[in-house]
Amino acid sequence: MEASVIIPMWQVIVYAVFFASSYAVIAYMTRRNTKEIEDIKKSYVSSELYKNEVNHINNTLDEIKGQNTQILAMLASKSN
Repeated sequence: MEASVIIPMWQVIVYAVFFASSYAVIAYMTRRNTKEIEDIKKSYVSSELYKNEVNHINNTLDEIKGQNTQILAMLASKSN
């Protein structure tokens, strides 16, 4: 006994287009998401480094201002 399956040609074409398009969408979204994640990591690291550098500069300037105030106070007390 022989069994045969008949698939119309239009169904084969529809299935082929469906699989090709779904593969293309998955590949595109994976590539785009990977690029976005890399950009987020770069900007996060850059912003953290920038924030730390600004905090360091602010702290250093505060120390210098404090030292200048002490020097001026010492000079004012010596001149009296």
